[in-house]
Parts: sequence; C-alpha cells; structure tokens
Amino acid sequence: MARVGAVAALLLCAATAVSAQPLPLELEWNAPPECPTAAAVRAELERIARARPGEQLTPLSARAEVTKAGGAYGVVLHTEHDGQRGERRLQARDCETLVRTVTLVLALAYGAGVEVSGAEAGAGVSAGAGVGEGVGAGAGAGARSESDTKSESDTASDAESESESDTESDSPSPSFGPTAWKLLLGAGAQLGGLPVTALAASAGAELSGTAWSLSLRLTAWPGVSTAVVGDIDARFDGLGAALQGCRLAQAASLELALCAGARAAALRGRAQNSAEDGSATAPWYALSAGVALSWPRDRDLHVRIEANIAPSLDRPEFAIENVGPVHRVPALSGDLGAALVLAL
Repeated sequence: MARVGAVAALLLCAATAVSAQPLPLELEWNAPPECPTAAAVRAELERIARARPGEQLTPLSARAEVTKAGGAYGVVLHTEHDGQRGERRLQARDCETLVRTVTLVLALAYGAGVEVSGAEAGAGVSAGAGVGEGVGAGAGAGARSESDTKSESDTASDAESESESDTESDSPSPSFGPTAWKLLLGAGAQLGGLPVTALAASAGAELSGTAWSLSLRLTAWPGVSTAVVGDIDARFDGLGAALQGCRLAQAASLELALCAGARAAALRGRAQNSAEDGSATAPWYALSAGVALSWPRDRDLHVRIEANIAPSLDRPEFAIENVGPVHRVPALSGDLGAALVLAL
C-alpha cells in the first residue's frame, strides 16, 4: 500500500507539473511606453489560466497594436489558433484594464484545453465592462456590465462558449474602436495650382479612430506674382477647403496614413500695371491622394509630415484683356507640408 501511495503521489506531482507549464503563446505586443510590457501580459495570462491536465495545447499566435486616442486606450488584437483566425477591437480608460481584458481573450482563445479561474474570469469581464466591443476569439469577453447578477463561474462558462462559437467565424463584424477629436495647424508649399510655388497655411479638425481618420481643413494661399510682358504683372491668391479620409497603420512611435479626398477652392487673379487693373475669381475642383507620417503617435501633441497630389476636375484659365492668357491650372498639382496635431 505504501508503494501504491508513493506512485499515486508521483503521478499527482507529474500531472501538476505538466499543467503548470506555461501556455504556448507567440505574442507580438506593440504599446505606448506607459503601458505594461509583453512580459506583463504573459505573466497575467499565466496567473488567470492553465492547461487542463493531460491536454497538449496548440500554440496560440497573437498580435496586439495598442494606441492612445484622447483619454482612452484601444487595441486591435489578431489571434490565430488551430487554423482559426480572429480579430478583436477593445478599448479601456487605462492600459492596465485593457491588459486584463486582453489576457482573458487570449485565455479563451485556446478553447476547451485551458481552464480559466472562475473568479479571475469574472474579474476580467467586469474590467472590460462598457469599454470593449470586438470580434473573433472570445467576442463576449468585454460585454458584461457591472450590474450583471450572474455568478462568476456562469460568466466564465458563458464567455468560453461564446469564444468557441466566435472562433469558428472568419468574418469579423465591424467595430470602430475608440475615437478622438484633433486640431491641426499647418504650413507648406502649393505646387502647380498657382503660376509659381506658393506658401500655404492651413487649419482644420480631424476625427480619428484606431485605424481611420476623417478631416476637414481650410487652406489659404497668400498672393504670388508672375511677370507677364513688359511691366505688366499678374498676381494670384486663393482660399480652399479639403475633405479627406485616411487609413491608418502604426509602427513603433510612428503612424502612417494613406489618404484620399476632395477639394474645392476659389482662385483669384489680378492684373497689375495694365491699362485696366481688373481681377477675376474662378472656382477650382479636384480630387486628392496623399500620404502622411505622424510622430510620436502616442502623444497628445505630435508632428505630421504630408504630401498630396490633386488631379483637377476642371481647369480654370486666367487672361488679361489685350494681352492674352497668363495662367491655366494644370491637370495635376500637389502640395508638401507639415502640421502640428493636438489631440483633445
């Protein structure tokens, strides 16, 4: 009997050692410096979840992009496990809460091979209450309100069931994530719209999410002059507006934006030193495509460098009476600039 007891004890110890092995996780964690590190995420995952005895787990691959927008933090979490891919977009008021919710999602993404402590599952779900909505593995993790009267074990069971059913779907439902308003103040050079390169000053507002932005900007081009013939000069200036949407991508402390939009402007030309110093104003319409780079993206105040091209939808032409044409807007113009961006 003593030998049987010793063998049973050894088997129990072996099973405990196996279940205590770290969960197989390949994690890529990109977050602002004030947020917990990837090591902290792994430690939190090991604290709340463990493999069931005898289970051989398939590694889970996860990639998380954490961003700060205004006073909130958001994350886009991609997971892949056993050939199933998922995507979740979560947000929270602080990074610590976001990490707790993310680790619960990761634990549930393993499926039935991992058990999550009932108390920890309930705590994780409560931490994400009202601040997260997403798709893919564990889509029910952040949907519980603090007034929910379910028991902690029932919450963990429901969340795990929803995780298994959602992981089977490869088509995530849309989620806009956290949003923030930003103010922009910029300066640059206008190329082509006026006869010579002109300075440009702009101001505007932008609404941005984790992976998108929409902005409206006003731009003014102070007057520039060009010689026509003899002592006769032509002077041009303009005022315009641009509506632009962008697709955002983050890398380290940089944010890359690929943008498209539409523009409208009023261009004015004036003759100087001619028999009749008259003036004329013409509307100009154009589409636009551009690229912008912002740094540091996780700060409320950051710098943006941008370049755009603008195919003209119409080409207004200016002429001086008894002299002839002096300028026609080209089919393709562009601009280069820099802006200060302040997140509200």
